[in-house]
Amino acid sequence: MGLRKQGGETMRSSRMELWIKSAIIPLALFLTVGITGTALFVGFREQLSAVEGELPGLRLDLSGLPAGEAGTLLQRLPVRQIPLDGLQDAPDERQRGIEVTAADGSRWLYRPDRGAIFRDVLYRQRHVLVVAMIGMLLALELSIFMAHMMTRPIKRLVWGCGRISAGEWVSFPDHADPSSEMGILYGAFNSMVDRLREWQKVELEASRIQRLAAFGQMMAGISHEIKNPLASMRINMDLLREHTGSAGSEEWDIVSSELDRLNSTLTELLNFARPHPLFPEDVTFGYLVQWCYRMVRGQLLRQSIEWKVTAPGRGENMIWGDRAQLQQMLLNLVMNALQVQKEGGFVEVGFSPVPRGSMLWVRDGGPGIPASVTSNLFDPFVTTRSDGTGMGLTVVLKIVNLHNGRVDVISDERGARFTVTLPGRKEGADHSPVDR
Repeated sequence: MGLRKQGGETMRSSRMELWIKSAIIPLALFLTVGITGTALFVGFREQLSAVEGELPGLRLDLSGLPAGEAGTLLQRLPVRQIPLDGLQDAPDERQRGIEVTAADGSRWLYRPDRGAIFRDVLYRQRHVLVVAMIGMLLALELSIFMAHMMTRPIKRLVWGCGRISAGEWVSFPDHADPSSEMGILYGAFNSMVDRLREWQKVELEASRIQRLAAFGQMMAGISHEIKNPLASMRINMDLLREHTGSAGSEEWDIVSSELDRLNSTLTELLNFARPHPLFPEDVTFGYLVQWCYRMVRGQLLRQSIEWKVTAPGRGENMIWGDRAQLQQMLLNLVMNALQVQKEGGFVEVGFSPVPRGSMLWVRDGGPGIPASVTSNLFDPFVTTRSDGTGMGLTVVLKIVNLHNGRVDVISDERGARFTVTLPGRKEGADHSPVDR
């Protein structure tokens, strides 16, 4: 990913990339300068040797000529003309050239002009210098590109590990070469992420089951202790209401309504806490839908909510499970869909066969589920409504777990969809379909 943004973060250049650049760039510079310097040095030595080879022949041409006429002969060779009067104390300088005596008796030293030779070599090798500069620039670009390409996969892994440590699940697309080292590493990373995600789901489910079990045990005792005094309160309230007559009828109605609501909540808690043995059988989806529709038909009319049923047209669409509990599960999901919609909208109940089981779903056109409660949606007393008890979906989860199934929820601004996947009928079980 280099410096591209992923998941809202920009990846910085790594230290490894800096090390690669620090190693490749000096090496490219060294090779470029070395090759160019060698070419220039070889050209210079060859040119110098050629001039030194022609100096003995030059002595015969210059001997006896006036000193002023020697310039025309020196134009064809890069040679310097030095008077010997100033070199009496520099015998080494004489060994580098030839001595010539002019017609006027003056003595001159002729030696190769190294500066002129080097300038001539530079001029002759100018194409080498141009190619060397282009090569050096290409080497710099290549080093930067190689450093980026070599460190890019590693930086992606670093970024992915950072996202996972922050609690965000990420995965990489399939590598172009799955058999390469990076392809194997990416595959192992994605496999690790998938297994961690599955383990997290298992841990969350185990934690939820433990909480529900502890909650059920506690609620069973509390509800049993409260229900007896509540029944006594109800009986005595009715007796007091008969003695008082019409006086305080409004207050009596409020107390009666609150007692009924409290009794309803306790009944839900007891139904949740009480163990329910399974009596599985083949139940048709059409029977469940018709029964549920009869239960909520009045509320559908009052709220002007459209009722939709989606199911394959062929076959009986069998569901393997306890009929009473499947009815309770579907009714709770439909009631949840109705309660999140005021007027208008729709409720869709659907069925689809899946390998080794069946899948049914309930979808609504409500405002969706807030992200803050999605993870705890099936916990007791978690609800988005001010008048809700938060037990309906908890009972749904318990029924699904008793059937060894799975419940999933998808929500957005267009509504929510609860999907229940149940296993099929076990081998050896023989029950006729329930369709009554």
